[in-house]
Amino acid sequence: MYCQNRYTSLIYKLIALAICVFGQISDFASTGLGLEGYFYYTNLANLLCLIYFAISVVHCARRIRDDGGRGEATFAPRFKGAVVLAITVTLLVYWLLLENQGAFTGSDSVKFHNSLLSVLSNYTVHLIVPLLTILDWAIFDPKGSFRKFEPFLWLVIPICYVVLAIVIAQTGFRFREGGRYAYFFMDPDVVGLGGAALYVLALVGIFLVIGYLLFAIDRLCARKRKNT
Repeated sequence: MYCQNRYTSLIYKLIALAICVFGQISDFASTGLGLEGYFYYTNLANLLCLIYFAISVVHCARRIRDDGGRGEATFAPRFKGAVVLAITVTLLVYWLLLENQGAFTGSDSVKFHNSLLSVLSNYTVHLIVPLLTILDWAIFDPKGSFRKFEPFLWLVIPICYVVLAIVIAQTGFRFREGGRYAYFFMDPDVVGLGGAALYVLALVGIFLVIGYLLFAIDRLCARKRKNT
């Protein structure tokens, strides 16, 4: 079952969109980063959620206008699987790998209000936005739309990021922490070329496992709905 109240869905998506916007603004304000902030996977995944929620708000409002306040109102449900997967991995990688590395904690030289902003930003982009995106799919999306091969297609997002990271590294760009890569586990200078390759392969594997977990949940919920 899923919530078919389009007004509720619209309000939820508006709130999620506002939080996505806050996350982007607060992250860049607290870190002092420019456009290079989008060299970080976290910011790209959050930007993807922001764009998706913005389109979803318009789509949901149009469905209400054209078809009334009840029914499904999900924009591009199969593409949404890629969005949910991308931001879910942000959630897991940050809290399992990066949080203890002191990543994204801001500069020690910033003032208290900027430090507080940094904390709010961290929780917004690494916890709140991911959970809002996952819950939006769980609560408002009709289940059964994912196809078996789609988790493989969803790998396009992380693979494109890996290619982008390699290209950036070859330009000589240095991140604030001094490395050529945004994340220690991708940096051959830190973990070695073999170590970086293993980390990347492991993360791609994690993407695929989580993707098929989403697929399995989607199918299970669809079957339960048919049986009720």
